[in-house]
Amino acid sequence: MKKPIYLIYHIPKTGGDSVISFFQSHLDEDRDFIFYSAKGLQRLKMAGRPSLEEREVTDLNRIKAVIGHEVTHRTATFFTNRDCRFSTILREPVARLTSELNYALTQIAKGRHDFFSQLPWVRDREAFHTTLTTEGRLPESDLRAYVNTLRQRPGWPDFQCFWLTVCFPSLAGHTAGDHPSERAKAILDRFWLVGTTNRIEKYAAILGKALDLPKFEHHTNKSTKYVSQTELKAHFKNEMPAHDRILFDYFAQRFEKASIRFQ
Repeated sequence: MKKPIYLIYHIPKTGGDSVISFFQSHLDEDRDFIFYSAKGLQRLKMAGRPSLEEREVTDLNRIKAVIGHEVTHRTATFFTNRDCRFSTILREPVARLTSELNYALTQIAKGRHDFFSQLPWVRDREAFHTTLTTEGRLPESDLRAYVNTLRQRPGWPDFQCFWLTVCFPSLAGHTAGDHPSERAKAILDRFWLVGTTNRIEKYAAILGKALDLPKFEHHTNKSTKYVSQTELKAHFKNEMPAHDRILFDYFAQRFEKASIRFQ
């Protein structure tokens, strides 16, 4: 029987940071698990450690898990002698988008002005920053501009469906229909486990049991709530992320059954 390795695709703002912190508390980063994102790969480089592509088989065989935004179907090609178990976390789509926006706004309010370059939709930066820091909210005009900018994004509004099909095209199969949610379902049906952000404790407990780790402790997000889900929904009109919603609801039900099976 092949030794398992857990390849965890971290969709942004779905709770993956909590799982990464969990791993960092109980596993040796670089030896036991790889933080496979821009930040994690930069740390490896600064420490003079090899990337996955450069590692010897004996080194790869010690790794128990790989987690991050950069995990794709190609990650399995580094572990041809292992039982590759893909996993991910889905989040209710408007909640995910709201969290993404509040995170960026929190960084700006803390004075990390480099984030302004990532927010070209801000009309009057001085007024924007004043309203954000003194009133704790995003100006209405800027919220409208933000949603208009989102409409230019690839995959808008179904972010999770879009990125799953981009990162795992070879897992989609040949029977999936043209709907983004059907293609994403075909991909996730081949995953070992698909969790949900609202049940992150149960998801991490299943991973922890598989990796023989102690009890999971939740890592809380420190972002300030400048925008609510209700406010953001009001600007979507008829562009609600329907495919992401279908995907989330489907796998939320599946996870309830899976969590019982893994107990």
